[in-house]
Formats: sequence, structure tokens, C-alpha cells
Amino acid sequence: MGNARQGGVRPATQSSVAIDFYYRGKRCRERIKLPPTARNLSYCENLLGQIKVEIEKGTFDYATHFPGSKRAVQVAAKPAALDTLEQVLTQWLAQKEPELEHSSLIGYRRIVDNIVVPRCGTIALRDFDRIAFKELVATFDESTSAKRINNVLGPLRGALDEAVADDLIPNNPLDGFRVKRRAKANAREEVDPFTPEEVRAILGACREDHVRNYCQFNFATGLRTSEMIGLCWSDIDWRKGTVKIRRAWVMGKMKAPKTESGVREVQLLQPAIDALKAQRAHTATAGEFVFHDPRTNARWGSDQSIRAG
Repeated sequence: MGNARQGGVRPATQSSVAIDFYYRGKRCRERIKLPPTARNLSYCENLLGQIKVEIEKGTFDYATHFPGSKRAVQVAAKPAALDTLEQVLTQWLAQKEPELEHSSLIGYRRIVDNIVVPRCGTIALRDFDRIAFKELVATFDESTSAKRINNVLGPLRGALDEAVADDLIPNNPLDGFRVKRRAKANAREEVDPFTPEEVRAILGACREDHVRNYCQFNFATGLRTSEMIGLCWSDIDWRKGTVKIRRAWVMGKMKAPKTESGVREVQLLQPAIDALKAQRAHTATAGEFVFHDPRTNARWGSDQSIRAG
């Protein structure tokens, strides 16, 4: 039958020509039912060149070129495999909404909308491979911790697992991969608390009693902002001089702490007790929450509103 011709075209039998190319990571061999004459071999080389161009552009339709091929069925993508990662992630979030905690859903949406989609959202699901994944990881600068990057990859990992389960892609390119610890990002930072002079300066600059009492209590207890917002008068034990932490305002929802250790009793120092006594005149009869936004006379809505105040 002669020697193999350059470009993946060769005579196969007296009545057919074999062509050889790669598509979606798989080697494909097909036969064209034409006698292997010089003219027909040249035709097949041109056809193969056209196929490679279409593969490069993403317009190649296997079944159109080889309608009777078993390979056409094996490698043909389902329509959803042509969706972009942005579409895949949006659909995954919609499916997961009933299952996820409110705060987790908001966190995932922020990650998807602000980080993942701007960096790789236009890539088709079928084309997001290990190389594309590593290119995504490379977009994070050295100051980003490994933990943060792995958290960012969480929604993407989940969406790709779902695509594998739906038989849209053969495997998840994130499987078995975790970003390793980054020495610079994970180096222990020295805690730099406010000095007594700085605390006095901050309290002296507070224009509203509500804000001054809030800041003084926060400085003296070290509670998280979400715990400060969720603090109720019923949580305070005046006799023992303690406060019970049992709820937090997280992303627009009141939640119990995630772990048992999150529910705790905090012994109050005198500055904290003084702040509560001063605050009692403002909110003790106005509702259940201790600290109010003076602009609305209602519980603070978020840490952003506190900073603005």
C-alpha cells in the first residue's frame, strides 16, 4: 500500500484512505472510502488540514465529517458540555441554594462573581483541563494564602464534580490537587493591638454615645463584630459580671455559633460594664439588642454600617 504520507494520511486498503488526528485528547483514526490514488491522497490531506483548523476554532462536528463512525458517538459532547464555566457555576449555585447555609451561599456567590468568573468564566466546560486549572491558580499573587486559594476553588470543584456525575466531562481536573502551603502568605503576623493612648483617642473621637459605648465594650471584650451586633440584653448577667455569647449576625442572618466552643461566657472587665451601663439608657427599653445604629435606632445591620457610622 506504500509508505505513510506526511500529515496523518496513508493508504489503508485498495479502496480506502486512513487519516489520523487528535480530538479532545483522544487519538482518532478514520477511513475515507476512496481508492488511494495520488489525487485522492492529496484530497484527504486537505480534508485533514480542514479538520485540524475546525478543531482549533472549536467548530469541528465529528458526525458531519464521519456520520457512520462509532467514534463520533464516543467523543461527541452533550450540549451542556459546551456551556461556559460561568453558566455551569451559575446553574450549580441555583441547584445548591436549598442545601447551603445562607452565609455559605452568599460567600460562594461572591467567590464565583468576583474571582472565578472574571478569570476563567468564558472557558467552555469541555475545554477546562488541568492546564487551564493551573493557569487559574497562577493568577493569584504570592500574598494569597494556600487556604484562601483552596477555599476559592471550592465552588468550582463542586460544579465540576456535578458535571462528572452528569457524564458531561470524563473527570474533574481538580481531583487530587490542593494548593501547597505558601511560606510568605502563611507566615505568622505579629499582633499589634491598640495602645491605651490610641484607645482613648478613638473613644474621644466618637460623636455618638451609641458608637462610643459600642467601641468601649468591644475594646474591653474582644468580641467579633457579628457577635457584637447579635448581643442581647438577656445575654448579660449583671450579678456575675458576665455575658453569654450564643448568636451572631452573619451576612444578613442571625445564626448560632458553628461549634460548641463558639457558645461561651465572657467575664466582663470594668470598662465593659461601664459601657453597658451607659448604653442601658439608650436601648434597654427599645428592644432586645444592646447596640443600635443611632441613625436608625435599630440593631446594626452589618460591619460596613458600623464603619460608616
